[in-house]
Amino acid sequence: MFAVGNGFDEIRSSRSIPLSVSEEKFDYTESEFDENDDSAVSEGNIRLDRSFNFRGFMDRLTGKQKALELAHQLDLKRGVSSGLDNIVSPDAPSEQHVNDENGHPQPIRRVPSGARQGHTVRTANVETSTPTKHQAQGKGNDLLVQSTPLTKAATVTRPQPKDLLREKLIENHNRKVSTGSIGSGHAQRDMVQETKDLREENSRLQEELENLENRQLEKDGEISQLNRTLNEKDMQISELRKHLESKKTDIIHLEQKSARTMESLKTLEDELKQRENRIKSLEQSIESATVDSEAEVIKLNKELEQVTLEYKKYKIEAKLRLDETESLLVKSNDLNQELQESVKGKTDELTQLSKKLVTKENEVSDLNSSLTKSNTIISKLQTENDSLSGEVRSEKEKLAESEKEVEVLKKSLDELQDKKDTEINALQNDIDTNWKQKQILLDESMQKCQELKVCLSKKENELNGALSQNKRLNSEKDSFKKFVELCKCYDVPIGLQIVELFKKSPRNNRLNPAILKERYEIVGFKLTSDEELLNNIKSELEPLKALNLKLKEELESKLKDTKDHYVTKESNMKENIKELQEDVKVHLANIKKSQDVIESLHKDIAALIKEKEELLNKNAELSKRISELQESQLQRDRSTFLDLCEKNQDLLQSNHELITKSRDLEAELVAANSNYQELESKISEKDSLLKDKQQTISDLQLNLNQLRKNLEKLKGNPAEMISFESAQKIYQNLDRKTYNNLMVEQVNQLDLVELQNVVKNVILLLETPFSKLSKKMPLVSIYLRYEKSLCFHFANKLHYHVYQEPIDIKKFTNKAYSQYLERHDLTKIKHPLEFCLDKLYEEVRSRLKY
Repeated sequence: MFAVGNGFDEIRSSRSIPLSVSEEKFDYTESEFDENDDSAVSEGNIRLDRSFNFRGFMDRLTGKQKALELAHQLDLKRGVSSGLDNIVSPDAPSEQHVNDENGHPQPIRRVPSGARQGHTVRTANVETSTPTKHQAQGKGNDLLVQSTPLTKAATVTRPQPKDLLREKLIENHNRKVSTGSIGSGHAQRDMVQETKDLREENSRLQEELENLENRQLEKDGEISQLNRTLNEKDMQISELRKHLESKKTDIIHLEQKSARTMESLKTLEDELKQRENRIKSLEQSIESATVDSEAEVIKLNKELEQVTLEYKKYKIEAKLRLDETESLLVKSNDLNQELQESVKGKTDELTQLSKKLVTKENEVSDLNSSLTKSNTIISKLQTENDSLSGEVRSEKEKLAESEKEVEVLKKSLDELQDKKDTEINALQNDIDTNWKQKQILLDESMQKCQELKVCLSKKENELNGALSQNKRLNSEKDSFKKFVELCKCYDVPIGLQIVELFKKSPRNNRLNPAILKERYEIVGFKLTSDEELLNNIKSELEPLKALNLKLKEELESKLKDTKDHYVTKESNMKENIKELQEDVKVHLANIKKSQDVIESLHKDIAALIKEKEELLNKNAELSKRISELQESQLQRDRSTFLDLCEKNQDLLQSNHELITKSRDLEAELVAANSNYQELESKISEKDSLLKDKQQTISDLQLNLNQLRKNLEKLKGNPAEMISFESAQKIYQNLDRKTYNNLMVEQVNQLDLVELQNVVKNVILLLETPFSKLSKKMPLVSIYLRYEKSLCFHFANKLHYHVYQEPIDIKKFTNKAYSQYLERHDLTKIKHPLEFCLDKLYEEVRSRLKY
């Protein structure tokens, strides 16, 4: 290590060296130092300008050129130059060829340039690029002096960067050009060395290719395993999807079943409605058939009048009750208003007290903040004291003179602490006094609040009593209203009519029978006498039926010729029974119209008779003249009357027929009622089944909703998902190629457990809590991209300058990773890089001393 100072002076003076930072740095993104890259160390990553002589620069730095010149002179004195001449001689290529054919050369012993002549050196399995003397057969010594100091054995298998080898060739070429005046022996020696280097490089590149192929095969195996695991996961996902689809189909089937049951219920309800309509039509026909005489109508009208009287009495009582309830409601509303006003006043007082409390609490918080500030000042002073005490200790160990200054600082700190303690005590006393005063005020306000609460509780009790009374009255009113609305007379809902009358005119106490007639086709009420009449008619009909049978037998005996005609008529009548059932309503309407016509005719006849008598009394003199006209008019009237009587008799006969039909319809009604009861029982059973199914459907829907909520919770907000566009907004230098190379979209294919495991492993490996993970990750990326690469680039350059080889970081990381896989404990890893850097530090330190 000679002429170090001169080397540094030359470096300072040579500022014209074209070196840029971008060319000087290693590219760690695609180099051997990336843990995920399998490329070898020999790829070109150190880029220097071609005009920059790397070896010359290092020779200047370390004074190697002068050391080599001195070593060459020593070699000449010791007689080693003859061996070098043999290497440079024309016989050298043949000797080397022989050595290549026979195998590896024999181990060569080297001695450092600083070693003495009398000392012996052990053989070392080391191969370097320094010139050596081949051992002759049985002659000479295998010891050869090394002109440069040797500190570490270099392995043959470790490749060097291609750029460095290229630079070596450039240097050798430059040396040839620069040292053209040197003898031919040096040129031939350089050529031999270059051929050796090229062969070594070729062998190393072949080994690298083999290693790369092996690693590629291993990676292909790992990729196939990963593909298998991915296929298995895809199968699991497909099975889960099938399971979900089966569940969805089951739910759809249940919904279809429920829809079918609802449709069947609707059809049953429609059938019931149709049967009810039929029953109503039959009842209407029966009621129309039973209305035969006007006497019955009069009796029913009398009964209606009695009922209306009773209804009027009931209505008057209801009005009185309603008036009482209204008065009570008015009183309760007044009480409520008074209570609300009192509550408002009390709430205002409470708000004022709460505002006062808030102000007091703000004052207390201000005092607490001042306390915290003082505490922070004390803690800062304590930290400063601790730091100063640490500095004092370090300075005591280094310098004894700084003890006086530390004592002065301690005194000043003690004075400051005393001052702060007095200030803190004064503040604490002030805070205590203020706190006691505020507690007294708070106690007084609490007493007032308690008194107000007692008053409020009393008012609330009164209010609750009034509200309960109001609720009771309202419930009675609602129950009365429901009773009136649901009131039925002979299965006829009269209550709704009563409510409508009350809404229209509360003072009207009479129920108009025309409304019942229009809506329900009710003419009047039936009495027990009417039922007795019907029973008597039925009892009289039975002998008539017997007579009818006898007459039928006689008619059959007499009218055998017309039998076929009546048979056809009977078939037609059977076919027309259905049509007659539909035409019953039309006939009933016609009957009503005919009755109205008869009544109008009776009125007309009475009017005519009166006119007749008046005309007879007044116009006796004109009787002779008008007698003919009167006789003609009477004949016309008689004819019309006879026609009307005949029509009436026909109507009575049709009415009799309708009565017989009504009896048949009654029998059908009984059968329909029995069928209706059976249908009701079936409907009740189906209702119970429907309720059970609806309960199951509701439970399934609840489970479905819960599952959907869980799924939505697990999915999160899709708008917040990181995509290429959102990532490009955050990381502006990101492009699509790097995004795809990083396989960011494959994260979307992971399930929840895998994602949770990834995050947990990151937290455990980085040893940072989850709350600080978002801040830690950018720091880690900055460390990996810049700090690690820069530090390692510096260490690698220094290592290469010292040992003429880069650091084998991949080997070291693989060893550390194997230690981690064995123990899974980051604290117990003994990284080989630490030993390498310690050794490098010692070497640099030893060199800088000389």
